[in-house]
Amino acid sequence: MSLIFGFLPPLCRRGQRLRLFVCQFATAGIGKKISVWMQSAPYLLAGVLVGSCVGPPAHNPAISGVPVGLLDVHSAHFGAFIILNDAHQTLHEFEELLRSERVSDVVPVEKMWLQGTDWRSHEHTAYAIPPKESWPKIVRTLKFMRRELIPVIGPVEVMSGFRTPTYNFIAGGAPRSQHLTFSALDVRPKTKVSRRELHASLQRIWRRHGKTWDFGLGLYAGTRFHIDTGGYRQW
Repeated sequence: MSLIFGFLPPLCRRGQRLRLFVCQFATAGIGKKISVWMQSAPYLLAGVLVGSCVGPPAHNPAISGVPVGLLDVHSAHFGAFIILNDAHQTLHEFEELLRSERVSDVVPVEKMWLQGTDWRSHEHTAYAIPPKESWPKIVRTLKFMRRELIPVIGPVEVMSGFRTPTYNFIAGGAPRSQHLTFSALDVRPKTKVSRRELHASLQRIWRRHGKTWDFGLGLYAGTRFHIDTGGYRQW
């Protein structure tokens, strides 16, 4: 295994961006993560090739979507996505906005840019970069989550965030979906809760705070649900 990754340190020195996931991936118990490696190898190889051909970036922002030691498939894909799209500056600016609005710890950045968990079946990219003019919309949704939603139902896992029109169409999303404007998130609770109990809690939040926040609520199968702050409605 050391032979396989023996060439990585020089590349990582030239492309510091790779340190966020490639070097960690290579040195943090690869034997236990073999299934992750098999799924992520194409993305990691692309990151190595790109990183070896470019110099270090103007700055080295902390990519919260790829924390040190976190080696899940989504993080590996997100790290490669940032490299291949040369999106470090954009990501840095987005994270700075979240910190200034005090919502940087509501949900991981990588999940906000995740189009959906079924991206493989749609033969589409997992992530997409939302336009800067839409960023204030997700900030409002995150503030709503922090103040009204999470205190009631607990922390949530994001299943879908910003979507491109192409992905939204293929996934069967509404033509005017709030996912397209970066106002919406599809989520599910991290804690165990029955569908009936969850829906009752969500509808109470919607009745009490929906008009104030322009809270849009969509209830799906199981415990997955949609939230946005783009209009007071429910389905």
